[in-house]
Amino acid sequence: MPLILSRLTVDSAIFKTVYSQSFILIAFALWILRVTLRKELNLVKTPLNIPFIALLIWAVFSAFFISWNKYEAIKVLAKFGSYYLLFFIFIDTIRDKYKFNFILHTLFYVSGIILTYGLMQRFRLDLFQWEQASSVYRILSTFGNSIFYGNFLVFVIPIFLLLGIFHFKELAVQDGYGKINLFNIFFKFIIIVFSASVIIAVSYGLGRAVKEITSRGGGFDNPLIKIILILIILFYILICFLSSYLFKRYFFAGFFLGFGMIGIYSNILTKSRGAWIGLTAGIILSIMFIIFELSSYYAEKKVQQNSTGTIDESSVKRIRFKYFFALTGAIVILIISFSAFSYRFLPGDIKNRLKEFNLKSRTVKVRMTIMKGALNMIRSRPVFGYGIGSFQVEFPEHRPKDYMLNGVSHNTINAHNEYLQIGAETGIIGLVLFLILVFSYFKIILYYLLNASSSLYKYMLFALSISIIGAIAHNGVCVNMRFTSGGLFFYLFFAFSIALINIKYNKPQERTENIAGGKTPLSFIIFLLLFIFIVPKGNELVWKQYRSNHALRNGNKYDRDSDIFKRETNELQFYFNQLSTDTNNRELRTEAANHYKKFLLYWLNNFGKNTLIN
Repeated sequence: MPLILSRLTVDSAIFKTVYSQSFILIAFALWILRVTLRKELNLVKTPLNIPFIALLIWAVFSAFFISWNKYEAIKVLAKFGSYYLLFFIFIDTIRDKYKFNFILHTLFYVSGIILTYGLMQRFRLDLFQWEQASSVYRILSTFGNSIFYGNFLVFVIPIFLLLGIFHFKELAVQDGYGKINLFNIFFKFIIIVFSASVIIAVSYGLGRAVKEITSRGGGFDNPLIKIILILIILFYILICFLSSYLFKRYFFAGFFLGFGMIGIYSNILTKSRGAWIGLTAGIILSIMFIIFELSSYYAEKKVQQNSTGTIDESSVKRIRFKYFFALTGAIVILIISFSAFSYRFLPGDIKNRLKEFNLKSRTVKVRMTIMKGALNMIRSRPVFGYGIGSFQVEFPEHRPKDYMLNGVSHNTINAHNEYLQIGAETGIIGLVLFLILVFSYFKIILYYLLNASSSLYKYMLFALSISIIGAIAHNGVCVNMRFTSGGLFFYLFFAFSIALINIKYNKPQERTENIAGGKTPLSFIIFLLLFIFIVPKGNELVWKQYRSNHALRNGNKYDRDSDIFKRETNELQFYFNQLSTDTNNRELRTEAANHYKKFLLYWLNNFGKNTLIN
């Protein structure tokens, strides 16, 4: 979507929000139609239903009765409300494995396109230069921001790695009658490496083809180029589906492991320390899961060899834990040794980012200062909060007094900590409801993981859960959940997990069809009329922001190019730099304050002339 519609980072985020909300609202209308025609609501029974409903009700209450900033409150309500609705629509609609597999594999293949585009950026083969991007030295794929791309990788990499390992494991024992031997493993490994190389080469080749077409056809301003891009993407997805049908496990193992490795490499190149933390958590849990699976395999094998009758479960558990701790120790030593050895070969910019994992780092100071302000907001109104969507307007009153010396801007939009922002906006009530949702999710996941045998579904369920753990870790220091590219995946993975449990482990619920022959219920007609009114109004809020961004951008560009703006900015920055080293100098404080007032007066005088008139 960003490639086709806009190369502006802010605009692409707005487009994603508008289109995702429109799609979810249309899906919601169709879901209501099916429910009214069936004359019953037969939801999947899951412990997550009540927390999601409670979060939705509290969000509505917070928006209309607590937050005074109704414009932003309704925007945030539309965003998070659509996520909650999507959960119910998804688990109620996706009740068989064919629908589930189709949606999941389509998501995987599109992820392959996203990863390929990110890899092209690494080699300076971007289709165009993103405007307002986080940095030209950090890859960002189609997300317009390397932090958002890093968050996406935190979601998909554990799934790619674990599914790739599962298919590789199945291939390794395929010709050995359930037994693992080194020759078979090595032979299948060579085939999978070849498969991964072919898949990545095809993906990269199609990407280069798009690059050549766009450079010769006038870029994405040409509508024909956009159509060609869509056709190439559909062609790629079709190739993947056909390959999965023809080559089965060889394709899956090559695809998942190949793009899993590219994903790890891409995550490093985003240079997002939060994404590194999230991915590290996911990889550690993945390794522990694989070690546990190997320990279980060898423990059962050893007990079977030494047993003449029934297998003693206590013996299996005892031997399993021995293998688990032994293998874990060996892996830890191996990882530490490899990390210490490879550190010297890391590029300088990666080393510098690693060195910034300390409280003295500039960006860490910024985040810590903002988080202190968010904590002050929670202390001020602990129970109900200030209302959803209110952080930007309420934060200035609560930010620490030294915020300017720590690099915090005057227009702080988010807390850089999802959980503090939830507490600041929706109070302890909203935060507790969110924590109940997360706790209920992991409780049900843990139950099915402990009682499930080793299978593709078990690997998939565990991969989804650790992707969510990685995202939870990442969003403790970042803003991804506040943007559609991050928040949508978070709640969608909840829905994927529950749908998978319902399909695999629970008995299919009886579905009674009670459709009145051809008659459309009055309730749906009323809903449809409301829907026709609500959708444009809901998206009008977002489109207003989109249009205002363009007007502001034009005005800002005019002002920033003027000599007086540059002179005032340089003088103001000079005093700020002096204050950063001599904070107690009253004369410097006075001069800085006077220049700041002068700067504001100039800005406001020209703001109306250059921007608001537009």
